[in-house]
Amino acid sequence: MKERGWGRIIHISGRDGFAVIPNRAHNVTCKAGVFALSKAIAVEFGEFGITANAVAPGIIDTANRESPAVVVVGDIVTN
Repeated sequence: MKERGWGRIIHISGRDGFAVIPNRAHNVTCKAGVFALSKAIAVEFGEFGITANAVAPGIIDTANRESPAVVVVGDIVTN
């Protein structure tokens, strides 16, 4: 990518990366790490025309999906 002078890096993450969900510390940590990695890559390689982004597609309703999680962001609690 550096040699070509451009590139696009897209990471797939999830809302857990920027919201606290009880009993999901392992997942919250990993998803937040993906967002941080994207930011670090964007800063480090932006000057070479390389962009990095992370997307969080949201909840996908499947038969396997657990009951709705409680999301805590700051002082706001949502379902």
